[in-house]
Amino acid sequence: MVNSRFLNLIKTKQIGGSNQVSADELDAAADSVFLEPNNLQDLLQIGHINAAIQNSRQNNGIPKGSLSQITSTVLSDSPTTVLQPTNEEVFSITAMTIKESSGSTATVTFALTDGSSFMQLGAVAGSANQETAAFGPLVQGQNQPLIITSGSYLVASRDNECTLLVSYNVLQS
Repeated sequence: MVNSRFLNLIKTKQIGGSNQVSADELDAAADSVFLEPNNLQDLLQIGHINAAIQNSRQNNGIPKGSLSQITSTVLSDSPTTVLQPTNEEVFSITAMTIKESSGSTATVTFALTDGSSFMQLGAVAGSANQETAAFGPLVQGQNQPLIITSGSYLVASRDNECTLLVSYNVLQS
């Protein structure tokens, strides 16, 4: 069996956590690899490792059940961050519900932001003392999930007290 500096490097690290193999470490391990027959095994292993990293982080585009969640955010009258991934995470929002319990209609305005600019997505009125679907398969015309990243994330504001429930899947972590 051919000794692989890539596999040996990964054996000394953990998958995930603070001791994971960095891209710089893998790049450095491949510095001396040239397109020669002697290095074919190393080149194949680089491709194998890259495919494994991509599959583990992106799950081939299929949501990971254990990373799917429903969050609850109490909204204010100014833009409130509802859901913001960190680092290179990618979230797919599949449904949102306005939960109003104060006895009056609450209109929620949704926007995407990068932290300085805002792009309004729309507004939905939540019925008094009810849960109102604001986004998702039950809302006509909303068949596609909303994809958000750390650079373009979801904020919302309201005119009357309410809570926003958001169901999302982690596509990349």
